Amino acid sequence: MGMDLYMIEKPKAVPAAYLREHSDPGYYRFNVQGMAGMVSLMRAAGVLSDEPMPEFPPEPRAKDPALQEAFRGVMMGKKEERAKLPPDELKRADAHVEAIRKTTGTRSADARKVPAFKFESNSGWFVSPDECRLIATAVRAYARQLSGEEVRAANAASNKADAKLAAQLAPKLGAQATKVSPSDLGMTKDEARKWMLDWADFNTLASFSGGYEVD
Repeated sequence: MGMDLYMIEKPKAVPAAYLREHSDPGYYRFNVQGMAGMVSLMRAAGVLSDEPMPEFPPEPRAKDPALQEAFRGVMMGKKEERAKLPPDELKRADAHVEAIRKTTGTRSADARKVPAFKFESNSGWFVSPDECRLIATAVRAYARQLSGEEVRAANAASNKADAKLAAQLAPKLGAQATKVSPSDLGMTKDEARKWMLDWADFNTLASFSGGYEVD
């Protein structure tokens, strides 16, 4: 369980040092606990805002049930399904895709920040190149002045997410769910700083690669 981040475009001119650490430079992954910790650090860096998460538009259905499979295929981006729909249904499917695009790309009311909700669920949120630059700049600068207090807060956020996940898994896993990660050991300040700089590097690269989606 976690969040998979995919750059929109294949990154070019990737620094050799980054490639040594990331065999797939266009991809980044957080588990649930890790994302909670990084969100805590990004908040401390002052780059996240707290707008309410927007509601996604309800998914429409084809007027003709026989066309539902093709209709949904078009909304999922399957180009081969487009020829199967009449113009009016194609227009409806495209309108929904555009509505989803606008929702996932919602920007903060503060042009200097990125909505925190984009890192609180794997709902296909789009982090734009401009937002990537904001994150990279703020996180890189803050990593240099990181204090033990912020690291402890990040570890606490990670442990809180860990406990919440364990509670959610308990009905299925029983005793095995009482501990799903070693996050209570916590990061040291040096480890947190290195992690933040790595995250800043990913965002810098993504700012030249069309941004990324959070899935």
